[in-house]
Amino acid sequence: SYEHLVQMLSEAPEGARVAYDLETNQIRWYDRPDHKANSILIMGLTWDTSMGIIIGDELLYDDPRVVPLLQDFFSRMRPVGHNVKFDNLFLRHQLGLKIVADFDTILAHYVLDEGSKHGLKALAHEEFGIPDYEEALIAEFLRTRNDEYSKIPLDRLAQYCAWDVATTLALSEIFEARMYHEGLHDWPFRNVYMPANEAMTIQ
Repeated sequence: SYEHLVQMLSEAPEGARVAYDLETNQIRWYDRPDHKANSILIMGLTWDTSMGIIIGDELLYDDPRVVPLLQDFFSRMRPVGHNVKFDNLFLRHQLGLKIVADFDTILAHYVLDEGSKHGLKALAHEEFGIPDYEEALIAEFLRTRNDEYSKIPLDRLAQYCAWDVATTLALSEIFEARMYHEGLHDWPFRNVYMPANEAMTIQ
């Protein structure tokens, strides 16, 4: 409920790093972000890797109080995502929610290791030894990666999204420290890559 969401968000420390992620009906987003068949199914967020907050589509689309609540919340936090261009496009087009990301883990990893793969699941395994939770939780319900995610049972999709945001948050802390150590944080990451993140495509 809206009231439960208000209570949960109030527990976040002011200015906390908050990872966010969307699960949409299809991952092919770039040519039709306004298409209803490609709508947001759930939104996940966390500021603590031991928990995740999952917001369902009914709250996001049907309760007019939720978007202003989230807009205010993210304006007071340090939003973090993995390939935030994807999520921000949907949030703007579908909800009118405008989040300015403070940190993008896909861009950070590109700065640190341009030649490697930058997918979230690969990084989760590489950095933390986490098994492929996509395979474990949702792969059995999808014929292809661009199949309809609405086929996935909501509890499975919620677990998957919670893993995504927790992993993204953990990666952001590791990658930030690593970039500072290697002298890459301010230039090029903070002053070149992050301002250009809406225009960049990294696989």
